[in-house]
Amino acid sequence: MNAITKEELRRTALLVRENAFNKHKKTSFSDDLLSNFMLWIFDKKDIQTIALYFPINSEFKTLQLMKALFLEGRKICLPVVIKQSLPLIFKEWTPETEMKTGHLKIPVPLTDKELVPDLIISPLLSYDKQGVRLGYGGGFYDRTVADLRKKRTVLYLGIAFTEQKSYLNIPKEDHDIVLDGIIDSFGVHNFV
Repeated sequence: MNAITKEELRRTALLVRENAFNKHKKTSFSDDLLSNFMLWIFDKKDIQTIALYFPINSEFKTLQLMKALFLEGRKICLPVVIKQSLPLIFKEWTPETEMKTGHLKIPVPLTDKELVPDLIISPLLSYDKQGVRLGYGGGFYDRTVADLRKKRTVLYLGIAFTEQKSYLNIPKEDHDIVLDGIIDSFGVHNFV
């Protein structure tokens, strides 16, 4: 039997995420995730700058979380692609920040102010019990986390609908950076 490829996993995981996204539109999933995450981060005073992402398609909608963290006094930043082969940079976001269209038509802050995050929260297609993240295949988060960790400690979490957990092991390549944990509607779960 042939091993399943990451590309095959991506196609299946995208369908699973789209179904979960549509299912949870009518549930309290977002409110539960927000409440549990805010309880978790409340006493984490060493996490002051948080990188989130501007959601597209069926990705978990992060705007409510971004606003809640901002109002709680944390600095929020969003990823910006400079070049395909380089790590991401992060630009500051506030509720008043003007946005422009960036790489892959994803909105990015129209500011020159760069921040270095203490916590990176990334979107994903799927993840497994070891914390291997299945992304879109560009390697942006892997390059970025690896680069930042050469200089400082950075916590790396994925955010997902519960259905996105893979019960198959996702193939891990040498350059893949494993998640420290996952955020879902039940809270933050660390990988050991």
